[in-house]
Amino acid sequence: MPAEPLPRSPRHGFFDQEIGWITSTGKLFGASRGARLARGDLAAVTVTSHRRILDRLVGYKASPILWHSIKTGLSAGRVQTVALRLIVEREREIRAFKPQEYWTIEALCAKDGQTFEAALAKVGGHKPQLNTESDARAVVDAVRPRPFVVTKVEKRNRKKNPGAPFTTSKRCSLSS
Repeated sequence: MPAEPLPRSPRHGFFDQEIGWITSTGKLFGASRGARLARGDLAAVTVTSHRRILDRLVGYKASPILWHSIKTGLSAGRVQTVALRLIVEREREIRAFKPQEYWTIEALCAKDGQTFEAALAKVGGHKPQLNTESDARAVVDAVRPRPFVVTKVEKRNRKKNPGAPFTTSKRCSLSS
């Protein structure tokens, strides 16, 4: 049984409906407890309609992009447009990236019967520029007769946490 609309007249003002749960009983209960909207609450109604208009204006431009690249029928609004812009900016950064060759120098060292791998961090107090293989070989040849000095030792225990449990939204997305 549908609830009757709440009265709306200049004398009574506008009424709001408070629904605590989505069942026919909840709707009737909310309709029976209609509260009169104060004058300041009408601003909230206006803001909501403005948001709806903005969603449509923005969505009309952004939705065709989603249709072309993802799936026909998707719609976009204010929030989706910001996310789409972040994705586009990131994609532009990826495409603008120019790969550069670089080299690292690592040595297999031993101390007290234990072997470990050491990475070259600095030569003469500054980090060497190793852009080509010839640069790397020149640094290796220059460093080979010198003694190695360990300036920093990093010992780490890595802790691996278990994966997050299934949430309702994840279950729904996996099932579709």
